[in-house]
Amino acid sequence: MITALPAFAFPASLLKVAGNFGPVILLAIYLATALVAGEFEWGTVRTVHLTSNRGRTLAMRVGVLVGLVGMVMVIGLLFAAILPFLLSFEGAPLQQHAAPVPDFWFGIVTRLAALLPFIAVPVLMSVLARSTGFAFLLILLFFAADVAVTAAPFWSVSPVPWIPALTVSGSISRLLGAPDAPLASLVPAGVSMTALLAWAVLPSVAAISRFRRLDLNE
Repeated sequence: MITALPAFAFPASLLKVAGNFGPVILLAIYLATALVAGEFEWGTVRTVHLTSNRGRTLAMRVGVLVGLVGMVMVIGLLFAAILPFLLSFEGAPLQQHAAPVPDFWFGIVTRLAALLPFIAVPVLMSVLARSTGFAFLLILLFFAADVAVTAAPFWSVSPVPWIPALTVSGSISRLLGAPDAPLASLVPAGVSMTALLAWAVLPSVAAISRFRRLDLNE
């Protein structure tokens, strides 16, 4: 038990909280779908965007989503920074078990960057679906396919064995996994980070481009 305490002391506590991003991912997917696909169901998409600069408006909404999710993460990190100084274990301050964290800032940035595809992809699916329910279905299918591609066993004997390290789930696993993990031997961390950022940028650009060309009277 004592050997696990350094992970809960500052600054390792920040990585602990930032790494438990499952609920934040679900929140990001819900917000992106409700904010974008919901407009088609409410009918406000015609009145608001018919004469406005639709591309810029959607880009601003993506920025708002990133800001909201970032705010949630910042609040969580603040709690993770304060609580270790208030807690104790067996009568001793928890913070006395603090230990240096190698590559601390890279770990924080990676965990925050891992959230971005879960905003960008739902925004794209929402624009394509024009329906909250259908958008959720497309999002589920997309990420299920992503995990299936990453876990497919045939990559190890294919001419392109590095493909799993470039998917959304694979790039996150590569960046957050142990140095001796199977994906770590496929590509450098920088390549997976580039792929992760591409999964955040390209769907956003595609969504904005598609939204600009939509016939809102359909």
